[in-house]
Amino acid sequence: MATKPMQQQPVPTAPRAFPNGSQYSAALQNTALCFRHPDLKGAAPTLDRIGLPRPISGNFASVFSVTSTSGRRYAVKCFTRQVKDQETRYHEISKHLSTMPVASLSQPWKMGFDYLPEGILVEGQWYPLLKMEWVEGISLSRWLEANHRSRGTVAGLADHFAALTVDLHRAGMAHGDLQHGNLLVAPDSTLRLVDYDGLYVPSLAGLPGTEMGHRNYQSPMRGADDFGPAMDRFSSWVIYLSLVALAADPGLWAQLHEPDSEYLILAEDDFKDPAGSSRFPALLRHTDPSVRNLADLVRTLAAQPLHVLPDLDTLLARTSSAQQPTTAHTGTRPGTSSAPSARPRWMDGHLPAESTTSTAQEAFAGDGYRCRRSADVLLAMLMPLGLLLPWILAAVGLLGLGPEIDLLAGTAGLAAAGAVTGRRTRRESRALRNEQRSLNQLLALAENPAASYARLDHERTRHEQAENTRLQRLTDQQRELTHQLNTSHARIESDKNAAVAKLDRELAGLALQRQQAIERALVPLQLSYIEQQLRRCAISSAQLPGIGPKTIRDLATRGIRTAADFTGIRIVSSNAFANSSNALLLTANGSALKITGVGPQKASTLDGWRRHCEASAKASCRIVLPFDQQNRINGDFAFKEQVLKSRRQVLEAEAQKKRQGEAERVASDRTRLADESQQALGAARAQQLEFDRRVAEIRSAAADLGLLTAARDTLRLRGKALSSGRYLRFLYLGR
Repeated sequence: MATKPMQQQPVPTAPRAFPNGSQYSAALQNTALCFRHPDLKGAAPTLDRIGLPRPISGNFASVFSVTSTSGRRYAVKCFTRQVKDQETRYHEISKHLSTMPVASLSQPWKMGFDYLPEGILVEGQWYPLLKMEWVEGISLSRWLEANHRSRGTVAGLADHFAALTVDLHRAGMAHGDLQHGNLLVAPDSTLRLVDYDGLYVPSLAGLPGTEMGHRNYQSPMRGADDFGPAMDRFSSWVIYLSLVALAADPGLWAQLHEPDSEYLILAEDDFKDPAGSSRFPALLRHTDPSVRNLADLVRTLAAQPLHVLPDLDTLLARTSSAQQPTTAHTGTRPGTSSAPSARPRWMDGHLPAESTTSTAQEAFAGDGYRCRRSADVLLAMLMPLGLLLPWILAAVGLLGLGPEIDLLAGTAGLAAAGAVTGRRTRRESRALRNEQRSLNQLLALAENPAASYARLDHERTRHEQAENTRLQRLTDQQRELTHQLNTSHARIESDKNAAVAKLDRELAGLALQRQQAIERALVPLQLSYIEQQLRRCAISSAQLPGIGPKTIRDLATRGIRTAADFTGIRIVSSNAFANSSNALLLTANGSALKITGVGPQKASTLDGWRRHCEASAKASCRIVLPFDQQNRINGDFAFKEQVLKSRRQVLEAEAQKKRQGEAERVASDRTRLADESQQALGAARAQQLEFDRRVAEIRSAAADLGLLTAARDTLRLRGKALSSGRYLRFLYLGR
C-alpha cells in the first residue's frame, strides 16, 4: 500500500496533538484492545525485523498492514495530525465514489475505504483512522524500473493512465496528488489510485485544499487556492509524457531518471526553469515527433495557471480525431482500381504486373500462342527439312557428295535448335516461367507457415535480445556517467574544502598574530616606562636588610645606584675546596661586576628588591600603542585578511568551474549516448516494421493458399497450352 512521500508540501492547518508512528505501532501490538471494528479487532499486523508493527510513514499519516481473523488483508491509515473537516471530506468522497460502479470505469482503479471516527485507542484516547482495501501492486516508478524496456507494455500503461484521467474528468473529480507513489500497477498492468486525502469531488467545492501534491509533479503556478477539478491537469500531462516517451525510447529511463529518485523523467527544477533544464533538451530534440510535441506542450503548460490548462482526455480526443482519414474507406488500396482483378491483391509485387495496354492484352489474352513472327514462319519452312534429312542423306550418300551433306546436316540442326529456342523465347513462355517462379516462392511460404513463423520468431527473439542488451548497456553507461560525475564532484569538493580549511585556519590565526604584533610594538614603550620607574627606585632609599651605607657607597662607586642599573645576579664558585662562592651583578650592557662586600646573600637581597620594583612598574604600566602605529598594524592585517578571503573566493570559483566542466563533459557524453541510442532505436523500429510486414505476408499467403493452388493449376493448364506440340501446331496452323 503506497503513501505519499515526505517531500510533499501540505497546506498548513491548525495543529493538534495526534500520536506519532511509534505510538501507533505500540498500540497495534494489541489489536484486540486498540480496535473496535470487527474486521480489525484481533487482526495480525505485519511486523518489522524486530517484531514491531511496521508503519509506512507519510506526510501526516502512518499506514499499517493488518490481516483480519478471516484472512482478509486491510490497510489501516492512522493520522498523525488533524485535518480540518476531515470527517466531512471523507464522507463526501465516499458518497461520490459510491455513485461510480466499477463496470463504468476503464479499470478497477478506485479503492474502497471506511472512515472510523473512533478507530484506534492510543494511550487511553480514541483517534480516527481509515480502513482501506489492501492493494496488490507496486508503485509506478518501481514498475517502470522493472518494465521500461518493454515498449508495448509501457504504451499499454500510458493508455490505462489516460483512461483513468478520463474517468476522473467525467466524474468531476481530481485527485490532487497524482504521482508515482499514488499510482500502483496491479499484476494485470492496470492502475490503482490510492491516497484520497486531498481528493476533490463536486460537493467539496468552496473548501480549501489540504495539500499541494508532490513537488516533482506539480506546476510552479499551483497555489493553495487551486482546489478543484483542474488541479490534476499538469501532473496528468507530466506522467503521460513520461510513459509515452519511455514507450518510444526506453533508453530515456537511464538517461533522465536517477536511481531511487522521487520523479520519473522530469522534476521540479525542470518545470521552474525549462530554459535551464538538463532534461528537457533530450525530449525536445527526440527523433519521435510524439515525444517532441508532448515535451514542448508540458514546457509551455508549466508557465500557465492550472485553470487554463487543457484536460489530458480532451486534447487526446482532439488529436485522435485529427488523425482520422478524411475519405471513407472504399475497400481498395489508394491508387488501385476497384475493378475485379485476375489475381489476389497480395500477389502484387511478387508476380509480374498486369498489363494495361491493349497490345499486351491481345498478346497474352487466352491460352496458347498468338501472333506469329517472321522467325516462326522461317522455322515452319525449315522444320520439314529436319524431318526429311535422314532420307536425303541416304540418297546423297549414294551419289558420293561430301560437302553438300555437311551443309544439309548443319541446316537441319539449326532448324531443330531454332524450334526449341523459338518456343522458349516466346513472350508467352517467358511470362509463364516468371509466374511459375514467383508462384513457387509464394507456395513455399504459404504451404509451410509454421516453419516461416518459427524462423521469423527466432529472428525476432534475437532482435529483442540484442535490443535488451543495448538498453542494458545504455543504462550501465548512463549510470556510470552519473557515478563519474558524483565522484568527480566529491573529489573537487574535498580538495576545495581542504584548501578552504587551511585558509580558514590562517584567517583564524590572524587575530592572534595581530595581537602579538601589537604586543611586540608595545614592548619598547613598556620597557622604557619600566626603566624610568626603576630609575626612580634608589638603593639608598630602599632600606634593604644588610645593605648599609658602606655597601651603598661601594655600589654607587661601580655605578649601581638604582634598580635600573643592574638586570640580575650571578652566583659563582670561588673555591671548590673551601665550598665558597661570590656574587656578580649583571648590567644592561652584559658585563658582570664584583662589588666589594656584596656576597651572595646581599646580592640576592638586591635582586629580590629589583624584581619587586620591576613587578610594581609593570603593574602600573598603562601605556597603549599610538593610534597611527596601531592603525598601521591593523591595516597590514586587514590586507592579509582580504588576501586570504580573496584566495577563498578564488578556490570557490575554481571548484565551481571544475564542477561545471565535469558536468558539461558528462552532459556531452550523455548527449552522444542519447544520439547513438536514437539512431539504434530508429533501426530497431525499422526492423520491427519489417517483422510486422513479414508476419502479414505469411498470414496473407497462408490465408490465400486456395487461391495459390488454383493459380498453380491455371499455370499448369497454360503450360500444356504452350507445350512443344502446341508450338508445332502454332508454327504451321497459326493457332
